[in-house]
Amino acid sequence: MQKKLIVNFSLPLNNFSFGALLILKQEIDILINILKLDIIEIYSSKELIISHLNKLKNQFTIKCTLYSSINDHLENHAVWPTQELIYTDIDSFQSFKRIIFLNEKYKIKPLLKWNTTTFNNAKSFIKYFAEKNYLVHLKNIPPYKSEESNANLDNWKYFFQKNAILKKCHFILIGNDFIPNEILNIPGIYIAKNILSSIYEEIALINFVNGFLGMASGLAQGIIFSNTPFVIFKHPLHHKKIMERELNSPYGFSFCNNNQQIWRKEDSIKNIEKAFLLINQEKNGQV
Repeated sequence: MQKKLIVNFSLPLNNFSFGALLILKQEIDILINILKLDIIEIYSSKELIISHLNKLKNQFTIKCTLYSSINDHLENHAVWPTQELIYTDIDSFQSFKRIIFLNEKYKIKPLLKWNTTTFNNAKSFIKYFAEKNYLVHLKNIPPYKSEESNANLDNWKYFFQKNAILKKCHFILIGNDFIPNEILNIPGIYIAKNILSSIYEEIALINFVNGFLGMASGLAQGIIFSNTPFVIFKHPLHHKKIMERELNSPYGFSFCNNNQQIWRKEDSIKNIEKAFLLINQEKNGQV
C-alpha cells in the first residue's frame, strides 16, 4: 500500500500569502523525508487558494493531488497538521512554529526540495554567470513605506554601484517588484524573471549562488529554507509582536547557520555592507 499524506490546508483567505505556500511546501518536504511518502493530497475549500496550489503541486518530488473537500478515510493515512498540533498556538500555515517543531523533533534542517525540471532550470541559469553570484530581493510594493520592509532603493543603488563587477560579481534580482532603470542598468545586475519561467525557479537559484541579501517578504521565506548564507532585513517596526513571538534565536531561527540571519534593522548603506561581509564569511554552523 502506498504511503499517503493528507494535508488540510485550512487557511482563511485574509491570511493567505505566497509565504504561506512556501511554509506549507517546507512542512511537506520534511514529512516526505520522515514518513517516506508516495502521495500527497492537499485539501482546501477556497477556490483562490486551490488556484495557487495548482502552480505549487508540480514542485513536489512526489505525486500531489488537490481536492476541495476531504473524502478519504483519515484513519488509514498520515494527516497534517496532526491532531496534537490542532488548536494549539502552532496551528497556522503563516507561522514557522510547526517547522521549528519538526526540526527539533526529528533533527532535520528545513531545506526546500524541487522537482527535477525546476532544479535543473535554476542550475542551467546560473552556470553562465560570474565568479560570484548573489540573489537579491528588493521588496517594493504599495504603499512603499519603509516600515513595511520596503527597500531603500537609493541605498541599494549605492551598494550595487560599489560592488557589482561585470563577469566577477553579479547580483540577480528575484521577484516581480518594480525596480527603477537606474538600478537595472548597472553592469552586473540581472533580472531572473526575464529568463526563468516561474517564481519557484527563481527561489531554487538559492542552491547555486554565493549568498542572498534582501528584504523580508513571502518570497524571502523560501530563502530561509536553504544552506546558502543570507541576511534578510526586517524593519524593526514591521510585524513587531509577531516577530518577537516567531523568532527563536537572536538573529532568526535556531535551525539556521551562523551566516543565515534575519536582521530587525533598516537597510542602511552601513547595514547592507555589513550584511554583505557576513554572507561572505567562510564560517558556518548553527546560530
